[in-house]
Amino acid sequence: MPGITVQEAQLDIPDRHPGRAATHGIPLWSLIALTALAALFRFPTLGVQHYWIDEAVTVGLLHLHLGQMLATIPITESTPPLYYTLAWVWSRALGTGEVGLRSLSALAGTAAVPVCFLAAREFASQRVALLTAALAAVSPVLVWYSQEARSYSLLVLLSVLTLLFFGQALRSPTRSVLAAWSTACVAALLTHYFAGFLVSGEAVCLFACSRRRIRIGVACTPVALAVAALAPLAVHQRAQGHATFIASTSLGSRVLDTAKVFVSGPTGPRLAAAAWIGVALALLAFTLVVCLPRPSRRRLGPVAVTAVAALGLPLLLAAVGYDYVTTRNLLPAWPSMAIVGAAGLAESPATWLRAIAATAVLILSVAVCVAVPLTPKLRREAINAELSFVPGTNATVEIAYVPVPAGAQHGSFVRCPVGYRPKLGSALWIGSSRSGGRPVGLRAGRWDGGWRAMVATRNGRSGTYELTLVCLPSRRRG
Repeated sequence: MPGITVQEAQLDIPDRHPGRAATHGIPLWSLIALTALAALFRFPTLGVQHYWIDEAVTVGLLHLHLGQMLATIPITESTPPLYYTLAWVWSRALGTGEVGLRSLSALAGTAAVPVCFLAAREFASQRVALLTAALAAVSPVLVWYSQEARSYSLLVLLSVLTLLFFGQALRSPTRSVLAAWSTACVAALLTHYFAGFLVSGEAVCLFACSRRRIRIGVACTPVALAVAALAPLAVHQRAQGHATFIASTSLGSRVLDTAKVFVSGPTGPRLAAAAWIGVALALLAFTLVVCLPRPSRRRLGPVAVTAVAALGLPLLLAAVGYDYVTTRNLLPAWPSMAIVGAAGLAESPATWLRAIAATAVLILSVAVCVAVPLTPKLRREAINAELSFVPGTNATVEIAYVPVPAGAQHGSFVRCPVGYRPKLGSALWIGSSRSGGRPVGLRAGRWDGGWRAMVATRNGRSGTYELTLVCLPSRRRG
């Protein structure tokens, strides 16, 4: 604006909470720098890692026509269709290569940083909000999913948006704010079912803390309708059994793994020491929250409730037999936990212990983010090799979905990326017999450096088959 100097250009959010001491504005350039740092950790290395199996599923879906993709998602995925619809449109402009497709997730992950600041500012001081944004910018787990062609980065962004509007609604439940909250909640639910646990915690707090219960009930109506509309899809996807693998390991081990991944990313046992250090620092941060002045703890109360809901409700369901507790599904809890943890490390009164712990968390996060793209054993190719039971740590996976009309014969071909050779291939009919027919004939095998399959269906029956190819690096000659 004319007449405003650089020194005056600051993100000065006025104090909106009664009884809170006035605080100085955070320079706008600090938030811009953190957002730029987030982009630096996400965009330049988008193409370093090849797609892993789940991302290959996304690519296979995006190669279909929009209607075919939406019809295939119920039998291949365990999540709602919003991300895939956005990615389908995105891929028409930027393609389905690693850089082009993953840039959608990277954009969502970068945008989450300033939103984290604004959301945290609703529940704590500006210093806490700035540390929350810094944690989001260099978080190993958020950077990992910001470089993945799946729905999780978008899920985190939408979860933070619900927290932002939730905080605003607690302070001033106007129709416009509640409409924004309701819209963000519906979008989060259309991205992932587990967003519902976070949203439920927010809704309970709104009803408990506000006298505008009728207005809040109106805002919750679209959310309830979205849940009702998604319920049949969720039941159908559950029947496909794609998530049954989750309960094959103990619940305790998965909870512990989630704690480690939240602080050090999906690096597995290869960075076990870093993961344990991160968990210890996180526990210290949450412990220090108890030592905060009572007004600070009271302001953090609502966001702490949302964290408990996003984590506790899935655990309760697991206890009664609906066990889908895994790190990716619990990501909606990360922003709430980050705000509470940042408050423990940055809220007044400042101490040397808080300063050292906050610095250690940021240094650890940056170190892991730098190590992953530079270390093949930490990248997605190592996950592909492990899941496919192939030698080495550098494998890629290509997947194609081929709809076959009734009584027709269709073929498809999947080729390895440049520098890779085919190792394993398969062609499998997907979905249940009620939704499609088994193939009359299915022929598959290697062909011209890739994997080719031909399938024919019975008259009156139609369906889809999945063509999968695992590739290993080509052998060097000479």
